[in-house]
Amino acid sequence: MEFSVKRGSVEKQRSGCIVVGVYEKHKLSAAAAALDEAGSGVIARLLKGNDIKGKVGDTLLLHHAGELPAERILLVGCGQQGSPLSDSDYRKLVGAALGALKGTGAKNALLALGELEVKERDLQWQVRQTLEAAGNVLYQFDQLKSKKEDHEKPPIKQVAFLVADKAAEAAAGEALRQGQALQAAMQLTKDLANLPGNICTPRYLAKQAEGLAKGNKRLKATVLDEKEMEELGMGALLSVARGSRQPPRLIVLEYQGGKKKDKPVVLVGKGLTFNAGGRFEDRWVSLKADPASPCVFTRGLTGLYLPVRHGEGRFVAASETVLAAIEAKHLGVLRYSDPGYRAATMEYPLNPNGSQAAIAGLCDESGRIFGLMPHPEAYVHRTHHPRWTREELPEEGMGLWLYQNAVRFLRDEVL
Repeated sequence: MEFSVKRGSVEKQRSGCIVVGVYEKHKLSAAAAALDEAGSGVIARLLKGNDIKGKVGDTLLLHHAGELPAERILLVGCGQQGSPLSDSDYRKLVGAALGALKGTGAKNALLALGELEVKERDLQWQVRQTLEAAGNVLYQFDQLKSKKEDHEKPPIKQVAFLVADKAAEAAAGEALRQGQALQAAMQLTKDLANLPGNICTPRYLAKQAEGLAKGNKRLKATVLDEKEMEELGMGALLSVARGSRQPPRLIVLEYQGGKKKDKPVVLVGKGLTFNAGGRFEDRWVSLKADPASPCVFTRGLTGLYLPVRHGEGRFVAASETVLAAIEAKHLGVLRYSDPGYRAATMEYPLNPNGSQAAIAGLCDESGRIFGLMPHPEAYVHRTHHPRWTREELPEEGMGLWLYQNAVRFLRDEVL
């Protein structure tokens, strides 16, 4: 979709569809009033029929309204006249307008909404928000479909913002460039998130980063492989990555666009791209504790109910010999189980990623080193539980018990 800025009078514009605002109690925005006057009162007459109430997000499509050059007019509700819109109200009405446009069959559209007052926001903010809303409403992911969906009506190809004067035209044009960059970045992010793990691997992400930097003098991409990370001592990252069949990559994107004296802004993120179960989900799991384990963290515990995050890890022993040693020494501290902590299980979703022998947590022979795939830190208080408003729960979450055991061990046996 192409976006642009136009300057002029709304009633003189030729377009597949012109979008204007209307208020509650049959009140017209300035743009709607101009169209109504040029169209011999056609909009005012329709409003008296209560086909649209004017509440934020209401829409009404008019075809061939009077003598106007526009093929269609889309009215969108803006709430009470004289009351500035909130951020969320503006996003709601713009999203509703773009959603309605999507099904009109119009090839192009003109948005005459720049006159709307949004509390503590200017025209540039409105333009950027409109582009973001367009990206959300019109986004489709069909890259992997063998046959693309047939649309009964062709999608809109061009959307223009109508402004009144040159100053507004310049401001809107700058915001348009910013919004297009943000919208393109958001679309790429959505595409990457929607790709399956067997395609969007760490190496695939690295290629995307290198592609972004190619030909851009201000952007530099650096990709580190396993060997380079080992040389830098990145043991924590590499240990997590060993739970995947795909080799990890560390991607560094540097944008040099600020002033020399500006402090750098650093954003750090983690991307989990592949797991054997093929699922990335947040859920809660039951964990059965081994009472014979030497683990100091689980002393006295029968079981735990904890959350998993964004695709659970999967334990796989290096060999049957290693697994046998783990079993003999009771090092498999916690195992995915049924809700009553009666028996370990390999069944999904109780065991989210098919962890071998249902092992969710391991310790060493001393019991002092403990690794766990679910997240105890995400359940240390009752309000962390998904049903805390509907169930009577103890103040302390089960995850806190592990940390309390560790403190007791240090106080009683080490210090």
